[in-house]
Amino acid sequence: MLKSPGKKNINEASYMKIEDFGIEVFRRNVKHIRFSVFPAMGKITLVAPLRIDQAAIHGFVISRLPWLKKHLNGFEQLKKRAELEFISGEQHYFAGLEREAEAAG
Repeated sequence: MLKSPGKKNINEASYMKIEDFGIEVFRRNVKHIRFSVFPAMGKITLVAPLRIDQAAIHGFVISRLPWLKKHLNGFEQLKKRAELEFISGEQHYFAGLEREAEAAG
């Protein structure tokens, strides 16, 4: 898909810290505000339209804090799973399904 030469994807980057969360804010030529959470890197990004001012972005983040905490807590719970030993009868996830380990003999 070709981009029209008249539209430029302007990318203004900034950083905001709200409570314990550091959020990278990118302002681009988009229609909607979008959150992205990267748990492996411990990174949260927000992409916002150029027409929205900083106060509106801050208000949006404040309104979404419960959602953000819930999802980050869920990622923490995944990290806290017990170490697997790969013995017979132990449950493992493979291809999105939980399967029981069988010892090859």
